[in-house]
Amino acid sequence: MAELLTDKRISATRPPAVGRKEIFDALKPGLAIRITAKGARSWSLMYRFAGELRRDTLGPYPRIGLAKARQLASDALTLVGEGKDPRALKAAAAASEGERQADTVQAVAAQFISKHAATRRWRELKRILERDVVPHWDQRPMTSITRRDVRELVEGVADRAPVQANRTLTVLRIFFRWAAKRDVVPADPTVGIDKTEEKPRTRKLSDQELRALWRGCDQLGWPFGPLLQLLLLTGARKSEIAAAHWDEIVLADRLIEIPAARVKSKQLYVIPLSASAIAIVGGLKKIGDKPDLIFTTNAKTPVSGFSKAKSELD
Repeated sequence: MAELLTDKRISATRPPAVGRKEIFDALKPGLAIRITAKGARSWSLMYRFAGELRRDTLGPYPRIGLAKARQLASDALTLVGEGKDPRALKAAAAASEGERQADTVQAVAAQFISKHAATRRWRELKRILERDVVPHWDQRPMTSITRRDVRELVEGVADRAPVQANRTLTVLRIFFRWAAKRDVVPADPTVGIDKTEEKPRTRKLSDQELRALWRGCDQLGWPFGPLLQLLLLTGARKSEIAAAHWDEIVLADRLIEIPAARVKSKQLYVIPLSASAIAIVGGLKKIGDKPDLIFTTNAKTPVSGFSKAKSELD
């Protein structure tokens, strides 16, 4: 039997000695307050769907008050009238939320890196994500990352390396746009965050420092020692020398021809080789049965680990 529920009536009702009791609301058919022997009170809604009597739990009382419970019941009954099962919809939403919670920054970053493994920039994307992003957010759900979180991370990088902060922001934009397109996040939290001002470097090495650098490279040895010496002699970009192939060296013309695919400007780039550079190239060992990459330790990929090499050189 239903009765007109009020907060006073709900609070005054004593718990049963055992089990639980239910009081149905006369104003909203199907809505009931359930009271257990331990005194816990919660709302539920009884309704028929596809010829079957079903129950949907609406939540605890008094966190959900009487007015709110009646509104929730009305919303659920509207769905029933539209041929939708509110309990099934709620279960599907909970499952989706569980999936979103499982989409941690660490897990999604790993997926992102694997998807970009074939692109020219994937090593830099991987390096920045694994060094500056994943350790910072780790197991946090992707959906929990806000614009404030992004700004704080980028500003933290800027405190030690302003230029690197801009590179990190660029990678974050690529990462979150990729995640947004796959509905991992509802929106890109990097929108509206500006890059920091980059000031050109004016520092130059003295002759004494150049000599010390050269000798340090001799002590560093293969592969970074000769690689850095070639960078010093040619003024080329790190990637242009580190990822160079044997067939790009034209000894007869004393130069390296970098194909457009490996050049930032997307145009063929020619690097002249001095006598000292030719001597270094001539002394390099070749790796693999069919040597291709010049600076490699596995004959498959260019060398990596420049940060460690720099620390040793310093």
